Amino acid sequence: MGFALPWVELIMRCNSSVSYTIVINGKEGQNFQPTRGEELSALIQLARQEGLLEGARICRRSPNISHLLFADDYICNR
Repeated sequence: MGFALPWVELIMRCNSSVSYTIVINGKEGQNFQPTRGEELSALIQLARQEGLLEGARICRRSPNISHLLFADDYICNR
């Protein structure tokens, strides 16, 4: 996207300095460190298409939002 390499490296250091654990139906998964987010985003979109996951609404007429990505400034609401 044309960002300067030092800026991208700074953002990636911020993202990779944390770890996450996802809990689904009360079962805790393994810890993982985030990367760029494309893979997780694709999996979430696939789960929504298959009816396995539904997004959240902030009000009655708003779109369902299933996920937000940090540095990408990207909202997926399909």
